[in-house]
Amino acid sequence: MGNLVNSMNELGITVEPVKDSEFERRLQEGLKNDKISHYLSPLIEYDLSGDTKYTEVCADNSFTTNVLYALGFGWTITDRKIIRKMLEAMLSLGFFDL
Repeated sequence: MGNLVNSMNELGITVEPVKDSEFERRLQEGLKNDKISHYLSPLIEYDLSGDTKYTEVCADNSFTTNVLYALGFGWTITDRKIIRKMLEAMLSLGFFDL
């Protein structure tokens, strides 16, 4: 995740870590802004109030990974060069335009 955030910042897509309370404030502020509210409205489907308790569901995909490797499937870890190319493509399509 750090590689993604660093690459975004390098390309001028500013990602600023904030506390949950600040995120909630900015989200509510953005929902009142007609220029960007339609980009943010899908987030209101989630309970962001902090009142809901969440439990992490642990998953183990080692069996599937081992089977795929045994069948000859393989993949490399996504490096920064690939992340940067993906972000540049998204930028060229206006994905981050507001």
